Amino acid sequence: MLDLSALSQLKELKKQIQASVIRSQGVVKGTSKRFGFVVDEKDGQQYLLPQAAMDLLLPGDTIQFVLEKSKSDEEKPIARVEKLISTE
Repeated sequence: MLDLSALSQLKELKKQIQASVIRSQGVVKGTSKRFGFVVDEKDGQQYLLPQAAMDLLLPGDTIQFVLEKSKSDEEKPIARVEKLISTE
């Protein structure tokens, strides 16, 4: 069993990890296929949204997302949805 000191340290570590994650906000763009893109509000870059994410979103939705490395170093990062900000 963990004592209060260890629990406190773990809680602080969790806060630090969450604070270090870079989050962005953007607008969802659909395609004629099942995948889509999110356009970052800060720099206009587009990032891929996989089919599973697009099954839960509509074009025009504003989302908060984080970037994950793609399987290939040559490909752009993939957007992982963290939160739906607004929907149209």
